[in-house]
Amino acid sequence: MKKLTSRIALAGLIVSGPAWALTGNDLINMIPQYEKSAGDFSGGMFLGYVVGVAETANGVLYCSKSGVTNGQNAAIVIKYLRNNPEKWANDANSLVLNALITAHPPCKSKT
Repeated sequence: MKKLTSRIALAGLIVSGPAWALTGNDLINMIPQYEKSAGDFSGGMFLGYVVGVAETANGVLYCSKSGVTNGQNAAIVIKYLRNNPEKWANDANSLVLNALITAHPPCKSKT
C-alpha cells in the first residue's frame, strides 16, 4: 500500500505544473556554476534539485545500486542534458527522472 501511495504522489508531482516550474534550460544554465563550485547558489540549487528528484523516485521508479552518490546522480543528469539539447524546454523534473531511470536499473518486483 505504501508503494502504491508513493507512486500516486509521485505521478501527481510529475504531471502537476507549478506556477514557477524549472525547465531543462534552467538546469543547463546552472551546470557551469555547479561544476565550478557546488557551494554557489546556482550550483547548490542544481545539486539540490537533482537530489530531491532522485530521493523521491529511488525505490519507486528505479532502484539505484548501493553506494551511488549525489555527485554521481548529478553527473548522470549533466551528461543526459548535454546529450539532449532538444529537450531543454521540457520540465526539469521529467528530464532528471528520464536521466536517472535510464542510468539505474528498474526495481525488482516483490510479487
